[in-house]
Amino acid sequence: YAMGINEIWYGACLDDNNDYVDCRPEFLAQMNVLAQTWGITIKAPLLNMSKKEIWAELNERKIDPSQFWSCYTPVNDAECGECNSCKSNDV
Repeated sequence: YAMGINEIWYGACLDDNNDYVDCRPEFLAQMNVLAQTWGITIKAPLLNMSKKEIWAELNERKIDPSQFWSCYTPVNDAECGECNSCKSNDV
């Protein structure tokens, strides 16, 4: 807010909502209630999309999907290959 920011976007997706609380619509709704105090809106535009749907969208828009990955415990700036998020990247 002090920096002129009025939106925060994050990449929660449908495939992760069973394992991670911050990937659930209820979490987003409650965070928005809190953020409104500072005039900020939190957005998760991929929340209702599976990773398979996200990859398809990247391909349709001719965006190289190798530039994107999801990992909760990266090692040396690369995917760990072991966490739930990495395992669900195999679409």
